[in-house]
Amino acid sequence: MPANTTTLTPKQREAIYEAWIAALRSGQYKQGRSYLELDGKFCCLGVLCHVLHQRPELGIKMDRLVIPDAAVAYSTPTSPRNRSRVPYSSMVELGLWAAMPSAAPRVVESVLTDLNDIDGASFAEIAQFIEDAVMPLLRAKGVLPPARQEALEALLGQRGEPDWHTGKQRENAIAALRERLGEGEQR
Repeated sequence: MPANTTTLTPKQREAIYEAWIAALRSGQYKQGRSYLELDGKFCCLGVLCHVLHQRPELGIKMDRLVIPDAAVAYSTPTSPRNRSRVPYSSMVELGLWAAMPSAAPRVVESVLTDLNDIDGASFAEIAQFIEDAVMPLLRAKGVLPPARQEALEALLGQRGEPDWHTGKQRENAIAALRERLGEGEQR
């Protein structure tokens, strides 16, 4: 898959982030450093790989290769196995190569790695950082769908309330909101 090609919708990517955050907060994973997964311990990005491996219905097929007496490696059909980084195609797909705003811009993946491996942030702290800093950045870049409140505000305009004169205008407004939220015709 070329680096600029994506296969998931913003809504699907959001579901992956929500599953990852839930896993980081679950208490199910022991935290490790420097490797995605080693000796039953995971870095925060290893938790992401493990979630994708366990839940292919999320849209990214992640293979897990256990190497005796070594770190576990993860791969996708388009990225070779790796023990210390998320497969490249998945990083691109999930926006982990997006630049974080700072004095010295760094990509999301690098910031998360440093939080886990150098700063010693807990999984709960990293989950909170993903919610507070990463997801809003990715929403602004169109990688994730807009937050419901942002979409509603954009739909309603500056006044904060709809100006519906007919039932058709209301239907159009609801359809526009669903489209912005990536829900299409789903009900």
